[in-house]
Amino acid sequence: MHAGLLRPDDVPAAAWPEVEQAAAEMALLGGLDVNAAKSPVAIIVDPASDWVDQIERQGAGYLYAKVVFQYYRALRGLGVDVDFVAPGGALDGYSLVIAPSLAMPDDATVRSIAASTGLLLFGPRSGAKTQEFWISEGLPPGPLREFAPVKVTSVETLRPDCGGTITYRGQQFESGIWRETIELLGGEATATYEDGAPAMLRCGRATYLATLTDDAFLTALIGDLCAEAGISTLSLAPTMRLRRRGGLTYAFNFASESAFAPAPANANYVIGGAEVPAYGVAVWR
Repeated sequence: MHAGLLRPDDVPAAAWPEVEQAAAEMALLGGLDVNAAKSPVAIIVDPASDWVDQIERQGAGYLYAKVVFQYYRALRGLGVDVDFVAPGGALDGYSLVIAPSLAMPDDATVRSIAASTGLLLFGPRSGAKTQEFWISEGLPPGPLREFAPVKVTSVETLRPDCGGTITYRGQQFESGIWRETIELLGGEATATYEDGAPAMLRCGRATYLATLTDDAFLTALIGDLCAEAGISTLSLAPTMRLRRRGGLTYAFNFASESAFAPAPANANYVIGGAEVPAYGVAVWR
């Protein structure tokens, strides 16, 4: 109890060898003050959307943090590095900007999105409210209609056992929890509900998704957007994750058995090797 690194009798505690290992590995990595390069994808994380979710809980299954994490998980599963950006933050240099939900965007947020040059993906409930918590003028997505010319005419929240489907590129995926009926004012429908009604709009560089979906759909959609934006992707196991920093790539294996790192054949390993041990890490140049 309360031993820290040394027991009261000055004998190394259980954590001691782990700290020794971490110190030795950090020495192999070189300069740790190297800033990570800007990621190709930005996720706009909006505390106000979380507050709207808490204040006006329209369905027990809709949780803002869970919605954001699903988009993040899809990107990381494709081996893509991601930056989190606050609403109104600079979006220059990002090839893809994702707003899983942007419930009440202010003028600064709209200006920063307008100043960006990458592809845009808006999730459902975006532009739903004004700063005074009124329904957006002309119905949602309010000021975001500048990018996604769509009108949300009704919203439906569903129990987990009452979902429907969404069809995208000839494949069917799940649609539920939160579904919007949308009227297209421009662009084209790139996905439809089971009754043929539009479920997703594409106009110019912007996509508006009107429903919560399953992981498979988000992986397919984000994979297509990354390809369009020139962002390289991989198909990683659910228990393998990558992160790049400086000239190094880190592979983390969260599985209970070893796995092979998705590294090039000529990789120069700084830590570990091609086979990453269970709950282990490999780092290469």
